[in-house]
Amino acid sequence: RHLPLLQQLHKLHRSDHIVSLLLLLLPLQVIRSRVTLDTFHRYNSLTHCVTSIAQHEGPKAFYRGLTPSLAAIAPEAAITYGLHDLLKRAYHRTYHKEPGIAASLLCGVIAAWSGQLVAFPLETVSRRMQLAGATAATAAVGAGPAAAAAGGRAAAAAAAAPGMGQVLGSIMRDGGPAALYR
Repeated sequence: RHLPLLQQLHKLHRSDHIVSLLLLLLPLQVIRSRVTLDTFHRYNSLTHCVTSIAQHEGPKAFYRGLTPSLAAIAPEAAITYGLHDLLKRAYHRTYHKEPGIAASLLCGVIAAWSGQLVAFPLETVSRRMQLAGATAATAAVGAGPAAAAAGGRAAAAAAAAPGMGQVLGSIMRDGGPAALYR
């Protein structure tokens, strides 16, 4: 029996659980991004990365990129689950039977790919925001008296880090729409 799309989305993808999971995992993603793409060798270890971010940028830095990550959840879920359901229904109407394993897998792959097509640009913005925080923190650490006047290194780093609109604008200026998929 097929439930209406909104009922399926509510049952399969409760947003409060997804948001809670994102809030728990985003700091780990920030740390992973910083350590993996640390071309200036700022961090000696994971522990050094965590303490450096906390000391120089403050606890909010672990959640840099949260807005685009949250914005990607609903459209990705709606497209992935909704399209999967539509494809399976179309199969059933065409062949008058439920799809087998291969057909179900194909429906799932097409649906997941389509959901990612929409969500990936927002994840690109999120990742760039996370990495831009490291650059802003490096600049703020060397700011000396200006950083102290702004309330310390963490405040100066937070003020210097670009927001979602700035990062999106920068990506579009530098590489156009295709750059959102890099």
